[in-house]
Amino acid sequence: MPKVALVVIFNHRYDKNIPVLREYLSSRFSLIRFMVPFYDGNDNDIIPVYHNSRLFQGYLATSHPVLNHLNVDHYIFVADDMVMNPLINEDNYCDILKIGEYDNFISDICPLHENQKWTHYTGALNFKLKQIGIEVDGILPSAIEALAKLKDYRVKLSWKESSGRDVNLLYPLLCGYSDFFVINKVNLTLFCRYCGVLAGLGLFVEVAIPTALSLVSLFNVKTISNSGLGLYSGAIWTSDEIQLFHEKYEGNFYNLVQNFPVNKLYVHPIKLSKWSI
Repeated sequence: MPKVALVVIFNHRYDKNIPVLREYLSSRFSLIRFMVPFYDGNDNDIIPVYHNSRLFQGYLATSHPVLNHLNVDHYIFVADDMVMNPLINEDNYCDILKIGEYDNFISDICPLHENQKWTHYTGALNFKLKQIGIEVDGILPSAIEALAKLKDYRVKLSWKESSGRDVNLLYPLLCGYSDFFVINKVNLTLFCRYCGVLAGLGLFVEVAIPTALSLVSLFNVKTISNSGLGLYSGAIWTSDEIQLFHEKYEGNFYNLVQNFPVNKLYVHPIKLSKWSI
């Protein structure tokens, strides 16, 4: 039996990409599941999910019964438009990511106050546990408990912005790139539960997943920067960069796979509809 399940997260429904990804990934992972919004087909490796993609942590809560049934040590979650380093497979993923059986991993993570120029910073400041129409008292750790749990991440509840404005957060929050992360089986159930709560509370996914992952982890979450992987993020941020990258590989998906950047953990985004297969 494999030690890991690969879970591909679709933010939107692109059924035609599923066979392509299934064929491409199956040579490296024998246990693959796809989370697809509003899926109503018959493929048994696809899990229908129903949350807004900006809250895709809710997919985890929906998928928990299926995922928890899998007899594995870890789950690797990857976006459908991300190409993971082709060297990574179900036999060597722990060695490459430098994780043990009870470790969790995410690309990067930082306290909210250190990311004040981020697009979703202001929205996260408004987060609160008590909201009309939803009751979550006692499910998440209290703010004081969470602050103690996350102390190694330098979290704060109060700070002064560069503009001079004083900020008072009601709950300690982390943020980070969340299109690639790994969680161990022991932490899965509580992680999915927290993800469901944070989706219900409307917390943006790239705050919700790092926060939930850190709250449930037995040890500090491993990241690209703190693990000494020798591999780095291949996130492509601007349309010009995406176009140049596309031209470099002549728009051919398998050219990219065969000549993948040796120092990248992944490349993202790669929209399959714009690449020849």
